[in-house]
Amino acid sequence: MKRIHLYFLTGLFVLGLASGCAEKKIVKRESVIPAERVMIKMEAKRRRVKTFLGKGAIHIRAKSDENKFNFILKFKKPDSLYVAGYGPFGITIAEFILTDDSFEYYDDVHNKVYRGENPGKIIGKIFNINLAPNEFRNLLIGLADFNLDLRRAPQKYYYDKNYFHLVFQDSANTIRKYEIGRKKMALEEFEFAGVKSNAVKLNVKYFDFNDYARGKLFLPSRIKVVSKNPFTSLNITYKHIEINKKISSLRFLIPNDAQIIEW
Repeated sequence: MKRIHLYFLTGLFVLGLASGCAEKKIVKRESVIPAERVMIKMEAKRRRVKTFLGKGAIHIRAKSDENKFNFILKFKKPDSLYVAGYGPFGITIAEFILTDDSFEYYDDVHNKVYRGENPGKIIGKIFNINLAPNEFRNLLIGLADFNLDLRRAPQKYYYDKNYFHLVFQDSANTIRKYEIGRKKMALEEFEFAGVKSNAVKLNVKYFDFNDYARGKLFLPSRIKVVSKNPFTSLNITYKHIEINKKISSLRFLIPNDAQIIEW
């Protein structure tokens, strides 16, 4: 399973109010933007993406290994994700399909298929962390899923000149931190940490944003993922991205002589 681990490894508004008998005095105040409003805006952006097609390069570093390859990533709602890695001369080296309730990974080089009905298990193998399939998909695209969080307030919420900061703690005693750029309303950093030790288990940073919906949807072209214990660094560079283009069925052909391994 070492090969699996290697390959696949989110405004300022000013109000003036014055009253007086002799003279008017203007007082400027920065409006308070509630956390739920920020989450609603981010959810609207996520739901805008019906399909996603990205092509680029991945650089993976682990403690004792390093690998670079080109890839293509396709996402189609409601839950289908397809990723393929390519070696020299465009030769396919691996293909991966993930849904909310299953996964299938084909190692083209060794003609082996790994599949199962526990997608969280394969994600854990890639990142050494408990990520849900939807979180994994959003991570690779640069989106934040606040659908379940809209019904509750974050444990912490604050903002400064450039960012909104939201912190959530879930029932599994883990902390999720989101740093959202105010200007583009885009996720710029995501962090997954433990409550007791407060140690960062997963850190994701997003760079080089492009506009795909006339100022309403900014997505990154570079993503850096760092997973700890054991250490894994994943650098993704998208050279080409298409949003909401028609994508056919996300399947791949498996040779009749391939070894099938239920996992």
